[in-house]
Amino acid sequence: MEDKVLALLNRRMNQRVAPGLEYSPHWISACLAFRDQLYNPRSVLYPSCGLDASPSKAFKNITFVDAETGNEGCVDTLRKAGLKAFKQDIREYIPREEHDLLILMNPAIKTEWATRCLMQGSYILSNDYHSNASWMAKKPQDFTLIGSMDERADPKVSLDTSGLFEPVKSLDELRQISPERYEMLRKLVLHQLSFRNRSNSSNLSLENYFAYCDLLRKDKELPFKRKAGLYIFKKK
Repeated sequence: MEDKVLALLNRRMNQRVAPGLEYSPHWISACLAFRDQLYNPRSVLYPSCGLDASPSKAFKNITFVDAETGNEGCVDTLRKAGLKAFKQDIREYIPREEHDLLILMNPAIKTEWATRCLMQGSYILSNDYHSNASWMAKKPQDFTLIGSMDERADPKVSLDTSGLFEPVKSLDELRQISPERYEMLRKLVLHQLSFRNRSNSSNLSLENYFAYCDLLRKDKELPFKRKAGLYIFKKK
């Protein structure tokens, strides 16, 4: 009897806890703002989605695609919630309908892998944590920057694109435009350099900034005049 109880306990301990879907109130608000203030899509494609089902609270027809590399079980969880989901590499995904909105939210995939699935004139809603929006901004022949939004309680779609993806001429210009962003960048750069014994300076020099870019394997490009939480593009 004791052996059976121990065996049962071991099985329960080894059983994987089923993951739950994730819903972000600010992200849901942003999707609702996009839908109500700019465009109500007929078919949404959300690759590299993981367990994030937030857009389903705003859009009716979403196709979730995830290869489950590090997100094991997410597709089955999405399906159990009644959502349309495919366990597939986005490079191998063949659109089953004409998607007119692509969501790129912290994706673990390259932008070009997903944008190929869109028809001309489709929208892309993207953040820039993995430089997805920056990549599109550098390809004006293929994408048009329409506007931006911030992820907050009451987001507004802004069609003012001035300063977005436009580098400052100097770090001093950034300090004048946005003292808060400058100070955050100064602390981040100097912390990373000090941690790696690359500098013990308290000043944010151009040399220090470019050394920081080298550490992170980023392009040696000065910060943009303006940043947003989310960017809106259209595929040409």
